[in-house]
Amino acid sequence: MKKVYLSAPVEMGEVETIREREHMLVVMVRWLNEYVEPVDSFMFEPSSPIPETIATRLMTMPKADYVVFAKGWETDQLCEIEMMCAKMWGANIIDFNEDKTEAMINGE
Repeated sequence: MKKVYLSAPVEMGEVETIREREHMLVVMVRWLNEYVEPVDSFMFEPSSPIPETIATRLMTMPKADYVVFAKGWETDQLCEIEMMCAKMWGANIIDFNEDKTEAMINGE
């Protein structure tokens, strides 16, 4: 079972963020053809100080086999920091913001 770290913009709102995370998990299961386990990084606390939030989230990222970014990640400061760190660490990055990523994963 592969572990995935899911990054989604907080400004989506809590319900939409949860839906997007579920969607990304379903797509990853299809692509990998095995169950995936989300790394526990979900914190929906828009009022939390950014340094505390990002520190907590980044501590879990290295545990993941894949770091997956939701559409619109580049509009969120925390997601941008997560992308920068994932690149620096050489993580396997899946970017749902790229037009062809989801189609490729779905075998289209």
